[in-house]
Amino acid sequence: MLCKTFHTSAIELSHRFLSDLGRHNYITPTSYLELIAAFRQLLTQKRDTVGEMKKELVDLQPKLEVAKIENTKMMKVIEVESVQVEAKSKLVRVDEEAATLKANEAQALKDECESDLAEAIPALEAALSALNTLKPSDITIVKSMKNPPSGVKLVMSAVCVMKEIKPEKITDPGGKGQKILDYWGPSKKLLGDMNFLRDLKEYDKDNIPVPVMAKIRSEYMTNPDFDPTKVAKASSAAEGLCKWITAMEVYDRVAKVRT
Repeated sequence: MLCKTFHTSAIELSHRFLSDLGRHNYITPTSYLELIAAFRQLLTQKRDTVGEMKKELVDLQPKLEVAKIENTKMMKVIEVESVQVEAKSKLVRVDEEAATLKANEAQALKDECESDLAEAIPALEAALSALNTLKPSDITIVKSMKNPPSGVKLVMSAVCVMKEIKPEKITDPGGKGQKILDYWGPSKKLLGDMNFLRDLKEYDKDNIPVPVMAKIRSEYMTNPDFDPTKVAKASSAAEGLCKWITAMEVYDRVAKVRT
């Protein structure tokens, strides 16, 4: 049908060609047969090509099946690995969050330590400064006191506590023979030590026993008479020692919080 349409259309165009230009173009049955032959040849070529492609597809089919199986296996592996990667990612995120939290805590601790040190260092400097104000002659004066003021005895008893020196039992003059604990005897021995001030300056401030500082805080820091200003009226040496004990208490409190 298609070849017929081509042939009849060519005849009509030939008539128009003759009418318009006066020239003949002959369309013969042979031309028609040649057209059909050419069409058949083209159709055969196309069919041969399609046949070869079909054969190639048939030959490729086993390979495609193998590739399909391999692809399915690969997809399963990818799924498993994806689950594992996601699990590891979650662990990494948890670790990152924990690390961030630790970093924040460390920074907060650092800031707190720096703040505490801002208080502890001046306290330590104040303690050493208080001792530097004392002279051997000041210590000698205190040692020579036969009936020391209560402020002096109070400060020296605190010094004995800091040095872990125990009091001695004496007869209470106003207690009808009753025995009491007294620090003045041990205090005089302590004041007679030539290395008294040096030992205080080298006092192990970072390892003050807990019971010692507990006693200082409960019996002395709460006592209104344990005050450098008040003690100064009785003795400049006692004033310096009172300042030293007060400063050491501050340093110990800050250091314990810091650690």
